[in-house]
Amino acid sequence: MNQALFAQLLFELDMNGEAVLESNAILQSSQPLQQALANPIVTMEEKHHIIEKIFPRDMHSFLKVLCDHHKTECFFDIVQIWKEKKLSEQNILTATLYCVTEPEKAVIEQLKAFLCKSEKKQGVILDIKKDASLLGGFVLKAGTREYDRSLKTALKEMKKTLCGGERA
Repeated sequence: MNQALFAQLLFELDMNGEAVLESNAILQSSQPLQQALANPIVTMEEKHHIIEKIFPRDMHSFLKVLCDHHKTECFFDIVQIWKEKKLSEQNILTATLYCVTEPEKAVIEQLKAFLCKSEKKQGVILDIKKDASLLGGFVLKAGTREYDRSLKTALKEMKKTLCGGERA
């Protein structure tokens, strides 16, 4: 089973959202716990016992199945896909804005409005990540679409044009 299938399973089980997020936080907060659940030397019985002692009851079965399939290291990716499915169910888009400096709130709101309209969504959760390599401008990634308005890309295109096409 891959991560998307586990995320779909988690979604279809209509798992308690608080339990999923609490489990995610517990696992993120402890590197030794992550290592123990992924360690092939630790027996399944020991892993199941750890799960029962530490995690919310609603997550016990799911986490045990992950352990049994040696997929605990994929848990964070599974939770991320699950979150996106939950938001999609509510007609909310997740997007990432890469920029050199964080834009003003008005610009952020304009970008969100643009995405709502172009992607036909009711809302947008925008994650902002700084990326100095862009030199200026921004790259906006939403779903399968990418809007690249960075100075880095503009300079590459200019160089390509000035140098006569594909040699750049």
